[in-house]
This record gives sequence, C-alpha cells and structure tokens, in this order.
Amino acid sequence: MVHAGDGGAPAIDVAGVHKRYGSRSALGGVDLRVERGEIVGFIGPNGSGKSSLMRIIAGLARATEGSVHVLGECVDGSSSPPGIGLVLEQQGHLPYLSAARNLRMLGSLTRHGDQRSVEAVLRRVGLDPADRRPVGRWSFGND
Repeated sequence: MVHAGDGGAPAIDVAGVHKRYGSRSALGGVDLRVERGEIVGFIGPNGSGKSSLMRIIAGLARATEGSVHVLGECVDGSSSPPGIGLVLEQQGHLPYLSAARNLRMLGSLTRHGDQRSVEAVLRRVGLDPADRRPVGRWSFGND
C-alpha cells in the first residue's frame, strides 16, 4: 500500500473503470495514470463520459467497476479525497427551456433575440434550431 505522503504514488491511477447509468454505458474500461506534476486534458465528443470520469476521480460518483486511487488513497465515491477541489459544470441557462428559447430570452435584453439570429447562432455551434428539448436534459458537454 502506498500512502499519500509517499512520493512514489501517481497523482491519479484509474484501472478498468466502468460507469453505467441503467442500461447505458458512459465509461467502458478506462485506464489512466497521471504522474504528479503532469497536466492532462480530456477531449472527446459530447456524452463520451468525460464529466463522469472526473466525478469518479473526485469522489462525487461511484464507478460501476474498477478502481481509482488519488495520491495513493482509494476513491470509492463515498467521499472526496483530501486535497481535491473540482468545479466541473457551470451553467448559464434556464434548464427547463430549449436552447433557442434561452437565446431568444437573452437576446431580447440586447435586441438581438430575433428568430433568424438565434437560428444562425445555433447552426454556427452545431446545434439544431428545431430541437425543442430543455437544455437541462442535455449532456453537460452540450453546455
């Protein structure tokens, strides 16, 4: 067993981590080792599990399978490891409105909320202007 004070333990050691939400798999066997002092970024499409993995590493969620160690300490999702701070999602929208309605409302404050402007902005960022789903039901990667 490596203790947190032992300089030999990696900052993060993730082995065989799976995460399922009901029948949907968010992570399928992730292995990751980050040495102390390394900087790592997660890049992937919306809904690929980046936020789920960060929540598991920070102790905010439990892995369905696999193990996670931070500074040599086991992270099981029952509490955050000592010395970890995480701000994962910042939302600036009303979750019960669609993207188009959020933009129209915000645009009305600056007189830029007309239908054509909103549709153009949504298309520019790869979103469907006809999508009426409330943004609160999206993956956080869409925010």
